[in-house]
Formats: sequence, structure tokens, C-alpha cells
Amino acid sequence: MSRTKAAGISDKVIRLLDIYVMIAQKKYPSVPSLADRLGVSERTIFRYLEIINTIDSIDFDPERRGYVFTRGDRTRMLSLKKEELMILLAA
Repeated sequence: MSRTKAAGISDKVIRLLDIYVMIAQKKYPSVPSLADRLGVSERTIFRYLEIINTIDSIDFDPERRGYVFTRGDRTRMLSLKKEELMILLAA
């Protein structure tokens, strides 16, 4: 990851947001590609996807072999409720 980390934000939260953005941009990321890109295990990626799925439903698209949001487009700015932000921070 080439971005510099803001003070107080954990690497885990940054990785979660990176995955969220990739899915929102309809890049259809796969578990192996995410693990390689973020330098973590596939098991870790599955845990991150579970967390994202609790905030905003995702599905695996078998045609594109990657993940997509269940309820359509997410190209607008990310807006989290207080409870959703707490889930991310607790992760």
C-alpha cells in the first residue's frame, strides 16, 4: 500500500476501506487478488469481507470472479452510520 497512514487509523481499517472502495468502483476484486495486493492471508480477506458484508451487503459474482455490492452502485461518497463506524473501529 503506497498511502501514508493517518494518525490513529489502524492498518486494518485502512485495508477494510481499500477493499470497500475497490468493490464500490466495480473492480470485482477476488480473495486471492486482495490477499496479494494487501499482503495478508486469504483467511484475513474473508474476515474483512464478512465485516464489510455486515455494513453493506456484498455478493460473489461468478462471471467476474469477484465481489460486488448486492444493492447496486456505490460510486457516491461513503457515508457510515455511527454504529457502522464503530464496527470498523472495533475491527
